[in-house]
Parts: sequence; C-alpha cells; structure tokens
Amino acid sequence: YIHCRNISKNSDQFEIHPEDLAIAEDQGEILAYVHSHPEGTTRASELDLIQIELHQKPWVICSYPDLDFQVYEPCGYRAPLVGRNYIHHYQDCYALVRDFYDRELGIKLPDFERKDGWWEDKDHPSILIAFL
Repeated sequence: YIHCRNISKNSDQFEIHPEDLAIAEDQGEILAYVHSHPEGTTRASELDLIQIELHQKPWVICSYPDLDFQVYEPCGYRAPLVGRNYIHHYQDCYALVRDFYDRELGIKLPDFERKDGWWEDKDHPSILIAFL
C-alpha cells in the first residue's frame, strides 16, 4: 500500500497527485486502487464504475466510520445512454454522442480534454460540431 495525496478540488471525488502515482509506478505494477467513502458505504458510485473500467484494475472501496471494504473488479460496465448522470468528461454531452456512435453505429469518435463549462465562453467553438 502506498499512500497518495488527493488533489481533487471536489471533496466528493479523488484525484491522485501525479508525483505520487509516478512513485507508485516506480515501485512496480499497480495491483489495485484503494479509496474511501467517508460517511458513506462501500457501494461503488457511477464514476467509480467508469474509472474501474478505464484503469482495468481492481478498486478497493473502504467506508468510514463503518470500517468495511468491498473489492470491485473490471466487468465491462458501460453507463446507459438514457438516464445517466452528468459527470464532466466521462458522462458529458460529448461523451454521450461518442458512446451513441460507438454502440449504435460502430463508429469510434476520439476522446479529448475539454474544459468544463466551455459552452459559457461565447468565443469557444462548438465541441460537438468541431469533432464530428
């Protein structure tokens, strides 16, 4: 186990500090990711399930103060096209279009970094039109 700093600006999420991740990778293959759900349960959130598939590594979710844990393995989870929660980059408007094209038409659209709230900048080109 290697303790890593959480640099997420959102207290409900975590983002591993890149230096800590590099140190862990230098130690050898990462076998699993461990994180906690303070004041919550060990149930994986939708974002957890997406990240498990993205990293293709087991996740151990610990709850506190219940002092419980659950191990989740990659299982092919794909968020539904209808009824999904908005999660910037992972389940935003472009991700919905990309997932639809992949599942329904067999067309792979590229993924790319994008700033949340880009649509509020009147000078920003439309992402949906620019990348289709």
